[in-house]
Amino acid sequence: MVRGSLLAISLLRDDERTDSRVREARVLLRKVAPLSRRAFGPDDDITLESRKLYAKSLYLADAASRDDVAKATTILEDLARTARRRASCENTEEIHATLEEAREKLASLETKRRRSIRTQAALEAAVLAM
Repeated sequence: MVRGSLLAISLLRDDERTDSRVREARVLLRKVAPLSRRAFGPDDDITLESRKLYAKSLYLADAASRDDVAKATTILEDLARTARRRASCENTEEIHATLEEAREKLASLETKRRRSIRTQAALEAAVLAM
């Protein structure tokens, strides 16, 4: 499980990240995270790290959908609550930083969506005016 997380970390590194690597990390972490939860428990650092990496794999892809980014944000909010409860959690700051990244991407997608809706409405109005 730890090796799976290490492989996922290398797939998600900024300098070599592509959408196909992010997808590969997501597939791997979809298997590793539940195994980690069963083996170590839901509040263990290894489990929290694998869930954080899974959430990152959901929002890091350039083509990430709004639903994927929203799901990542939800996972990270749950992780942040868990990390706050545990005084000994090593990853609290990193989880909060990752949560902020996901929230920023979600806000960006929402802004693009609103612009798209306005543009579509303006085009429809122009067509009707013809």
